[in-house]
Amino acid sequence: MLDKQAIRLLLLVKTICHYESELESQSGERFNLLQILKVGHLEVKTHSPILAELLDPLGSHGQGCCFLKLFVDQLGGSEKGVEEEISTECFIVEGAEVKMEHHIGRVTETEGGRIDILIRDSAKKHILIENKIYAGEQENQILRYQQYDQKAHIIFLTLDGRSPTSAGEMPIEKIQCISYEKDIIEWLEACRKEVATVPIVRESLTQYINLIKILTNQNTSSRMSQTITEEILKSKECFQAYYALRNSETELQVRIKNRIDSKLIELAKDKSVDLEYCSAKEAKGAPIFDFKCKAWDDEGFCIRFEFDTRNYRDFSFGIYDTGEMGPEGRRTIKEKFEGTYKSVNGGGKYPEWPTWIYWDAYRHWDAETLEGIYFDTEIFIADFKRELVKLKEICDDFVKGRCPS
Repeated sequence: MLDKQAIRLLLLVKTICHYESELESQSGERFNLLQILKVGHLEVKTHSPILAELLDPLGSHGQGCCFLKLFVDQLGGSEKGVEEEISTECFIVEGAEVKMEHHIGRVTETEGGRIDILIRDSAKKHILIENKIYAGEQENQILRYQQYDQKAHIIFLTLDGRSPTSAGEMPIEKIQCISYEKDIIEWLEACRKEVATVPIVRESLTQYINLIKILTNQNTSSRMSQTITEEILKSKECFQAYYALRNSETELQVRIKNRIDSKLIELAKDKSVDLEYCSAKEAKGAPIFDFKCKAWDDEGFCIRFEFDTRNYRDFSFGIYDTGEMGPEGRRTIKEKFEGTYKSVNGGGKYPEWPTWIYWDAYRHWDAETLEGIYFDTEIFIADFKRELVKLKEICDDFVKGRCPS
């Protein structure tokens, strides 16, 4: 009975999605410049500049301190309060200045670095915002913020409102943790109401709200969310069916991984690739894809495609040290890699990676990406092959230089 109810619910949601898709096409809701440009996941280049511009009383939005006042009000009303709550009574929004990437000195263990967004009022009081989308925290990052100003109101902003790990021994009550998922969306919606008669600003806010909903796995259409929620809550059976569908997510990921594996096995046998493919054990809750050959084994490395963070986020590829490449070998292969990919990463907190880079085209495997990979697998495999061939050329050239004939 539960299976039938789950299938019925799934078919109903499919119908609702189709209907909403038609409405979105007619209204243009699906058109999002930030998504088209593939910059929706970038903290420094996308989210911090947008937030800073909206918060700045001198911002190009032309609304003065209206948006900043609403933001301070949102902080004061947030469920995740701090030891000392903030309000427009204690923080003067008129004449406040906003700075992005504010330098606070040379980085030491407890001081220095850059503050993502700094807001200073006319009385020199500070709101300091650490903005995190997918990037990890730097060591003692929040602690260094506090050292800059012991009385500052420190905000830790993430997609889901999690607590920081970089506060050292600083009491968590000193930090206000807020989320894009709830706090920022609520603030932006309040801002949008204020500019109902300012079309360009209003629609820009709508695009940004929709982007955040995509990043936080929320329906961009409140109509659809309400309709589906009402259907789920109609009966115990519908409620149970909904959770039965949710519990199938892991199996879906396994099926998608198996489909990719089968295609990569075929790809490795291609004459232009001619490598051994190995679907390595999972790390951070996501699969690892390795490509090897004997010549590379002897030098102690392989080509690896791997997710840098959990939940299928930050997909990257590069050269992985499986043995002891040595400083000279690591340096040489990084130079060759950089000659092909220009901007690369390597070493640092990942010493086993002499060199690597994020694959921007497939960096975050959200629902849309997974749909494309599963139902248009050949496109993904063609893109995969293109990068793999380039990586193979780098590795073969490296081996040739190490073992001249």
